Amino acid sequence: MKKKLTVIVDNNPFDEKLKTDWGFSALLEVEDLKILFDLGNESKIFANNVEKLGLDLSEVDYLFISHYDSDHIGGLNYFLEKNRKATIFVPYNPDYFDLNDKIRKMGLNVEVVTNPIPIGPRIYKIFSTGVVSSFPRPEHSLFLFGKDGYSIIAGCSHPKVWNIAKRVEELTGFDYIDMYIGGYHFYKMNDDEIKEAVRNVIKSGIRRVGACHCTGDKARSVLRDLYGKSFIEIGVGKVLEWS
Repeated sequence: MKKKLTVIVDNNPFDEKLKTDWGFSALLEVEDLKILFDLGNESKIFANNVEKLGLDLSEVDYLFISHYDSDHIGGLNYFLEKNRKATIFVPYNPDYFDLNDKIRKMGLNVEVVTNPIPIGPRIYKIFSTGVVSSFPRPEHSLFLFGKDGYSIIAGCSHPKVWNIAKRVEELTGFDYIDMYIGGYHFYKMNDDEIKEAVRNVIKSGIRRVGACHCTGDKARSVLRDLYGKSFIEIGVGKVLEWS
C-alpha cells in the first residue's frame, strides 16, 4: 500500500512558505485512508499551514493524539470546526476526561487507548502502541507496516525512543524498526546524555531516523553524522512517500 506523510507543524524549517512552530503535526495517508497525527501548538499557525498545503481536514478519517501537551493539541478547535465525523484516538489520561466528554457532546467518537489497538480496518496494518509508560505523562505512538518493515510515528517519545521501539518489536515479532519519525525528546540533554541516548537508539534496531520537533539541533546533528544516508531530514512541509 502506498503511504504518504505530510509534516504540517514542526519547529524545523523545510518549505519556506510555511511557518515553523514548537510542536508537531502530520497527515498520514495510506491509500484512501487519512489520519491526522497531532495538532501542533499555535492554532493560527496550524491553520495557516493546513491551508497553504491545500489539505482538506474534512476528509480526515481519524485524529490520533499522541499526548495532551499543548504543543500537540493546539489546533484542536480549528480541526473540530472542519471535521465532525472523525474518530479521535487519545491516550488514557484521567486529567483530560472532561475534554473528551466535551468532544463527545459535539457528536464525535473518542476512543481512549490504554493497550495496543488497530487504527482503522486491519487491512491497513496501522496500530497504536498503547500507552507505553505513564511517566512523565501518558503517551502512545502510531506504527504501520510497509514493505521494509514497521515504521513508527511519535509525538515526543516521552517513554523513550528505545522503549517505544521495543514495544513495537515485541508486538510484531520483528527485531528492527524500518523508520522512526517524530520528536525524540533529547533537546534538554547535555553532550554525554545525547551520546548515551543515541547509542540506545542504535541498539534498539532503528534503521532510519526522522528526528524532528523536540529532538534538538545538537542531537539531530549527532544522529545525522552517525546515520548518514539513513538520516531523514524532517521539517515543516516535508513530504515522505513509501510503500
